[in-house]
Amino acid sequence: SGIGDKPAILPETAPVIEEDSDDIEIALENIQFDVELFYDVIRNGLGTVWGKVGDAAQELGEMVENLRVQAPKLARLREIEGDTQISLSLSLAKQAKDIGDGTFFLWKGRAFSYRDSDIRVNNIVRGLISCGVRPGSRVGLLMRGRPSYLSLICAINRLGAVSVLLTKGDDDLLSKAIKMSNVEQLIVDPENAKRGLRVFGEGVLVLGGGPNREVPSGAIDMEAIDPNAVLMPHWYEADQGKAKDLAVIVFTTNRKTNTPRMSRITNRR
Repeated sequence: SGIGDKPAILPETAPVIEEDSDDIEIALENIQFDVELFYDVIRNGLGTVWGKVGDAAQELGEMVENLRVQAPKLARLREIEGDTQISLSLSLAKQAKDIGDGTFFLWKGRAFSYRDSDIRVNNIVRGLISCGVRPGSRVGLLMRGRPSYLSLICAINRLGAVSVLLTKGDDDLLSKAIKMSNVEQLIVDPENAKRGLRVFGEGVLVLGGGPNREVPSGAIDMEAIDPNAVLMPHWYEADQGKAKDLAVIVFTTNRKTNTPRMSRITNRR
């Protein structure tokens, strides 16, 4: 609030990063969170802090209680090895089992529970399998922000494939990103269906949209697939992803060269 002296620990000046600078994206890509160090600080520091102030400060008490709850989670993060079975879709499945009625996410005034979201993900998995998506496949996603986007990322993760989140640049930039990441199939929402056909060709998969959605000729409507009619193959096992496995590829744009830049995200990250 500008009241009082500035703490001596703060530097005299702070680096300024322009809002549209590529340095922001570079910085985000290079951030490393040292879980072990953070855990040790909490474990060793709480006793000292608590011993000095006792229970006199309610806010500090609430903070300590929150850290007490979080500490076991941090301990589990420390134990994650490359072969540890962990993934976004597995976390969703566990939450659906433990707190199914809890809210997974909110969208435009509507709450989506863990259980309903997990059912939707399983139905999408069946649709993906019927369309030829297999473990290890690179699946490009060109969609606006919507519930189906999140469900689709979880479903691809559950199947053991890789989501490729494509840039929103022009068609040339999009085509380059598709080639760079070896996208085998492209999934779009109805609003991007025509563009998907333009840059990828026939066979683009369309997911999401309301009752008045339009799917152009040459595209495949995944919403028309009856998940109960899909015969699940013997090889399918849900949520088999390991911490070291590639889960998502995110594309950003290098504004200086107008070229796509690819960031790989593992299940552990």
